[in-house]
Amino acid sequence: MVASLAQNDQSHSTPAGALDNLDQVADRAYAALGPCHGRLAKAVALARSGAVTLLPSGYVEVQSQSTDDRTYTVNGSCPCPDAAYQAPEGRCKHLLAAWLVRRAHSAQSQAHPSPDAAEPTSALPEAPASVNCHITLEGRQVQVTLRDTDETRLLERLAALLRQYPLPEADSTPPSRHVPQSGWCAVHSVQMGRNEKAGRFWYSHRLPNGTWCKGR
Repeated sequence: MVASLAQNDQSHSTPAGALDNLDQVADRAYAALGPCHGRLAKAVALARSGAVTLLPSGYVEVQSQSTDDRTYTVNGSCPCPDAAYQAPEGRCKHLLAAWLVRRAHSAQSQAHPSPDAAEPTSALPEAPASVNCHITLEGRQVQVTLRDTDETRLLERLAALLRQYPLPEADSTPPSRHVPQSGWCAVHSVQMGRNEKAGRFWYSHRLPNGTWCKGR
């Protein structure tokens, strides 16, 4: 594999034998993830072409294949449009290429440790900005985690995601109320007869036991 891998403050070429490590790492990735809609093959090509650089910070810089002067800084997530809008779980070719190079470099370092290495390499830092949100996807509520190296860009990605899954509009129609009909018994749900005496009138109906009900 011909890729730039940085250690301490310097970048250096991939050590001998790392090509075999890349093949082994790629095989494990295919077994675990599948082809990822062709993205994994593109990630392997990026790693072989020297387009992937492991930075002293622990982040990985990946050269864009479509724009020569553009690179993507990857650490747990990638800021490219494919990761934000299309790639399942954000697994774009840049993210996969960064993972391959890290794994290959780690395997090579374990097989041939540096004689002047004083301490084991510390764990890679977490993404400085991340956010979780819940969306309803095909009738199911799922949690989506977005990570980025820039908070402003992370919020823009979050806003773009939420626009694709808007909240359902609240029903503004007031609930209907049942208005009983004149002469209708709300107790027994029957029509009552009109009665009138001395200028007064009322509604009532006879019950099976012979008594009268006025609907109250």
